[in-house]
Amino acid sequence: MKRKFNGIDLLVIVVMIIIAVGAYKYLTKDDSGQTIVTGKETITFIAEAYKLSPEICDNIAPDDQIVAVGQYQDAYIKEVYVEDTVVEAVKDNEIIMVNDPTTKTLRVLIEAKVNRYGSYMDFGGQRIKAGDSYWIKTDQMAVYGYVVKVVDQE
Repeated sequence: MKRKFNGIDLLVIVVMIIIAVGAYKYLTKDDSGQTIVTGKETITFIAEAYKLSPEICDNIAPDDQIVAVGQYQDAYIKEVYVEDTVVEAVKDNEIIMVNDPTTKTLRVLIEAKVNRYGSYMDFGGQRIKAGDSYWIKTDQMAVYGYVVKVVDQE
């Protein structure tokens, strides 16, 4: 029995050719214009913690090494700023901002060698991105805070 090509057979052959050509173009395209930064990169960022006791803030100093995942990391505290925490208070039925001398706000400038995967930066198991939570840990203290700003990148 002699078999003829019908419309369905022709359609299947055309679709298979289109898929093969598309796969060839996708697999052989030149991605040299698109670069994704990966690897180690040195950055400087600001981290901040609020409502700390003055004794905790006394345990941190410039050149302290950051600790994460149970070991020293390739990161150092470059600058330390300690100031009174600003709180809200009510005076004459108005909300005003006053300094609370019993609690402190700690702001540190950290220089670290981070893992970079495109726009994602990771350091000691923590993501480095403005607004993300961040544990500021040295061998003398550990406080929970936030990344305020990524100041400088290589």
